[in-house]
Amino acid sequence: MKTAKQKRFAAVFAGMLCISCLNAPLAVDAESAGTAGENDTIATAEELPLNTAVSGDISAKGDVDFYQFTLPEDGLLQVSMIADWVSDFGDSYRITFYDADGNQISQDDYVHSNTQFPANGWTAGVYYLSLAPYYADYPPASTYTLTANFTPKSQWESDSAYELEPNDSFSNANALTLSAPCRGVFHNYQDTDYYTFTTDLPGKLSVTLGDETQSSGYLGWSLFLYNSDREQIGKTELTQGTASVTIPEQGFDPGTFYIQVKTNAMTNVNWSGAEQYTLTADFTPTDSTYESEPNDSTSRADVMLPNTPVSGKLSDESDVDYYKVTLDSAAQFSLCLEHALPDDLSSSGTPWTVTCYPFDEK
Repeated sequence: MKTAKQKRFAAVFAGMLCISCLNAPLAVDAESAGTAGENDTIATAEELPLNTAVSGDISAKGDVDFYQFTLPEDGLLQVSMIADWVSDFGDSYRITFYDADGNQISQDDYVHSNTQFPANGWTAGVYYLSLAPYYADYPPASTYTLTANFTPKSQWESDSAYELEPNDSFSNANALTLSAPCRGVFHNYQDTDYYTFTTDLPGKLSVTLGDETQSSGYLGWSLFLYNSDREQIGKTELTQGTASVTIPEQGFDPGTFYIQVKTNAMTNVNWSGAEQYTLTADFTPTDSTYESEPNDSTSRADVMLPNTPVSGKLSDESDVDYYKVTLDSAAQFSLCLEHALPDDLSSSGTPWTVTCYPFDEK
């Protein structure tokens, strides 16, 4: 049975660790008796070939093993670690990933045995990983086996099937394929991921954040939607025990949109695990019979044709929608608002207000 800490690791390696094919090629002995101690720093890191199993061991107290691997192009990295599990006290590792400059990407403690981790996309380049005993005075007695399986982005089921790090700002947001799920990973409690997409037509848009393993209870996750001006136009939160949340469907004008997914940072908790989520932006083209945001002023009012119903949605308590109707000649004019409200308005707040303005007056 996994302890809570063990489960958190099933997070950590997230991005980069994942149990892959257990029938991988025969392991290469990277740390024979003659090489032990020669890969104790990033500068002396041994090469970890892609799609090849490599074996080693933490030979003594204070020993650390560093490996270097190179991704020839953008793609999905899945690293598996296989090690004998002897007891709850020994045979546990601390595993850390670094970028080419030696900056720490993620770290997890109490790693052992065969554990499946979520996979993550990474940009082409050089990376490092290190293995050290979790208990410094009790190095694991058995050997370990590492396998870094790599799948080029060109072989993904869609261009955005996986998050592609780094994507921690608007400027390096991942391109997101509409109506196709994308798997992303939080590497630590401060991680935030950005995505972007562009629509050429007006349409209905909703964004869903999924948590298949319901691991969000540890921190809670937030989901934000922004327009091309990077103004927030939608928000929701995913909490413990919830498999998914959705920013409700709304109609929008054509344009570029951004999505931000982040953990709800807990400054007093040094959480270093990684958790995987699924992100989907669903879009359906519409015509003039559906509201198209932004329409929050007379200058941005949606055109409404006489005798033609228009569907709209007030996204929150501060939302206001404007429509413009043009009559070719003098005529009687009436407006009908169809809506669904609870029987008891006293428990739900203020009902909607509809106001008509003549075109030539303020």
